[in-house]
Amino acid sequence: MPINITNAILLSAMGVWPNQIGLGAAALTYCAVTSAIEGWNITNNIGGADMPVAITVLNSYSGWALVAEGIMLNNNLLTIVGSLIGSSGKINFL
Repeated sequence: MPINITNAILLSAMGVWPNQIGLGAAALTYCAVTSAIEGWNITNNIGGADMPVAITVLNSYSGWALVAEGIMLNNNLLTIVGSLIGSSGKINFL
């Protein structure tokens, strides 16, 4: 099972059972470790002229994370700014 799908399932489980501190801590730790491994894997074999592309993709990911945060906090400014950051990184990547 791909890493992102597993992370989505674990984070969804945290939403279904919000009072399970052990499950939440385990899921958060797993997501942090796998995200770090995935980020390292993206940038490991890149060098020279391709590095700005990897940085753009990682900035795009941070924008989409900001969109999710804005939706969770019901904050329109975070959602709009995050979508601008995420989509501009996606446009550069294409």
